[in-house]
Amino acid sequence: MASFTAGNADVLVGTPCAAGEDAGVPRKMPLNPEPRLPFPNPPNPGYITPSTGASFGSGMEPFYKVGKLDPYTVVDFQVQSLMSGQELQRIEQSLYQLVDEGSTKLLLDFTQVQYLSSQAIGIVVALRSKTAKAPGGKLVLCGVGTQLHQLLKITALDRILPIYKTRKDALAAK
Repeated sequence: MASFTAGNADVLVGTPCAAGEDAGVPRKMPLNPEPRLPFPNPPNPGYITPSTGASFGSGMEPFYKVGKLDPYTVVDFQVQSLMSGQELQRIEQSLYQLVDEGSTKLLLDFTQVQYLSSQAIGIVVALRSKTAKAPGGKLVLCGVGTQLHQLLKITALDRILPIYKTRKDALAAK
């Protein structure tokens, strides 16, 4: 049983109960009063001819922005979480298309990202393979936070991918 009550944003929910409690009595559970915004809109500094990528649905912010900073095509992720399977499939297709269209030196900026799924890790691995096959191709990561860096260490990707603290460091290393 569930019903919304007017005015105080509570919902009545019939839940399983412990021994001795009345199973027919609904309990009040507060709703989350703060709406979650899945696509934060951080500033996009330092791009030459920026464009957006992998934006799905009307009115939604893009998952990443793309710009050119020689010699790299920079992919600046604009979300905190890369976890949704459907979204990741679209991102994967868009990133592969970038490489197919000649952007073989990619710099993935994870500054805004806090969470990666195993599917996202798989995409990074496949993207590394795809760029490595192209003449002069290279995949570089930057802006990787402590948690993501630990994940990359656990998966041993820190051994095969150049990872820099900042975009500036990555560009200086060329």
